[in-house]
Amino acid sequence: MSIIKILPEYLDTFSLRLHPQVNYLSSSKQSATSLTTGSVTLAVRPSNYYKNIIDPAQKGQNSYDVNSPGVVGFDEDDYAILEDLNNINDKVRDLGQALGTGVDVKDTLQDWMSLVNSSSNIARNTKRFQIVRFDPPFSFTKNSTVKNITRTVLMPFYAAHYDMCQFGYTNYHTMNFFTGSLVPSDSAILYSNMQPAAGVGRPYSPSGSFTFDFYINPRYTNDIGIPYHAGTIMHLSSTYAISLVSGSSTDGNGSASSFKIMLQLSHSADIDPSRINTEIKNNARDYPRDLVFVSNDILKKNHWHHVSIRWGGDKINAGTGSIFIDEDVSNFSIPSSSILPPKNVASSALVFGNYLTLPASRNEAKFFNGTNGKAEGVYPYEAGFTEDPLDYSFTHPLNAEIHDVKLFDKFAYHHEIKEFAKHGRKSTDGLMLYVPPYFVKETRQRETLITPFQTETKSTKWPFNYVYSFGVGGFMINLQN
Repeated sequence: MSIIKILPEYLDTFSLRLHPQVNYLSSSKQSATSLTTGSVTLAVRPSNYYKNIIDPAQKGQNSYDVNSPGVVGFDEDDYAILEDLNNINDKVRDLGQALGTGVDVKDTLQDWMSLVNSSSNIARNTKRFQIVRFDPPFSFTKNSTVKNITRTVLMPFYAAHYDMCQFGYTNYHTMNFFTGSLVPSDSAILYSNMQPAAGVGRPYSPSGSFTFDFYINPRYTNDIGIPYHAGTIMHLSSTYAISLVSGSSTDGNGSASSFKIMLQLSHSADIDPSRINTEIKNNARDYPRDLVFVSNDILKKNHWHHVSIRWGGDKINAGTGSIFIDEDVSNFSIPSSSILPPKNVASSALVFGNYLTLPASRNEAKFFNGTNGKAEGVYPYEAGFTEDPLDYSFTHPLNAEIHDVKLFDKFAYHHEIKEFAKHGRKSTDGLMLYVPPYFVKETRQRETLITPFQTETKSTKWPFNYVYSFGVGGFMINLQN
């Protein structure tokens, strides 16, 4: 055997900083603690091989020190371990010296090892913290102290070690539309497209060129055995409708796993999206479906995609428009200079997250009647009405997340679309509609709940209704912000 010195230049040193994964289950469907399971160990890597070493107490080998409460005393097993070690030492010393040969200590060592293995583990390696989930109280309880310690002690201490170690609000959001048995499917977000003054165009009705730009994630799909139902992203009657429709790919359960974007313009926007055959090629449909255009089958389930739809009127690219999905392009042609409906068609409500079906005899402006205008802070509103229109329905709920939605009254060139995809908008030039991804503090005055039975007319500047929360323990998002 030889011993070789290893020089420093042949040594590599690696440093690993690990964050062991901790799994636990939590659900807010029932009470805050009934569906919470799991725990976290005090030691990062607890081991059963580390045992307590307990010295005999001063008052005797088999006693507990009453002056040290909580300290484990020296018990019979600890005494037996010492006895076995002493016996081994005696045998090796006495018999080895007398006989000059080796001594069989196997049985004694086995007894000793079994006693060591049965000894108590180090307390640090056995300590576990149960996961406790609770809703922060609005009145002082013991959980208030837990929250205050977390907020004022633990979070400042770990702020240098972890990101977002605070009771903060991440100001970057999506609009998440979904359906289910416990939520209504006929809900939507409505924006007033009322004409603000005589001779002034409606705010969300492009008179010529346009560009729609947004991100979308088809996060949800259809249930097994049920056909996928088209979901509308935004709809302005007799002007435009943009919907998410299923593609040709399915997953192992037979549910849709690929999707397309469908654009309906002018009179074609008044046809229910679910009644359109999406397999027909663009510009091959007959009236009144002649202004229906569908992208390539490129969107994937649970993937974010950037979508940009542009058209420059009849003077740019000979009336050719395009649907961009990431790097994929689908083209269409419109033989017209405008997509606006006739002047007698109001198109007063821009709908997000659903498709509005309303008889031609009904007036969309009634959604923005004087009662709703004052209660919801909608402007402009139609003061001559006090009730919503009759016989309306929202029939195509969206099942997807959308993000950073923009509408321009101009044709976006290729370099601008790339800029939108990477950085969002840089200026407000030509911007008609912007649903930003972040929270803002400015809102119009509206009626806000103070209690379930009392309201107050005011503007809000917080993500949630804090008066309602801290007053009666309610929870209400300030969606207007």
